[in-house]
Amino acid sequence: EQLAELRASSGTDADQIFLELMAEHHRGGAHMAGYAANRADDAGVRRLAARMERNQAVEVNELAQTAERLGYDIEIEPMEVPDR
Repeated sequence: EQLAELRASSGTDADQIFLELMAEHHRGGAHMAGYAANRADDAGVRRLAARMERNQAVEVNELAQTAERLGYDIEIEPMEVPDR
């Protein structure tokens, strides 16, 4: 349904929908990676997950900054970047 909305949009509307959808996508990835960083059995998986959590949070913040810079009336909540 969300992708159909994106496909049906154009211009600034498409940009805003894209930024919102990507922010939520990366936010979900950060949460999943954080869980794995804390609970995975393998130390290598924990390290990878910790990097992924950090990178996903940075990307959410970049999306929020882009929306703000462009003056879009959308709210993308910034994330705290983990310091692992």
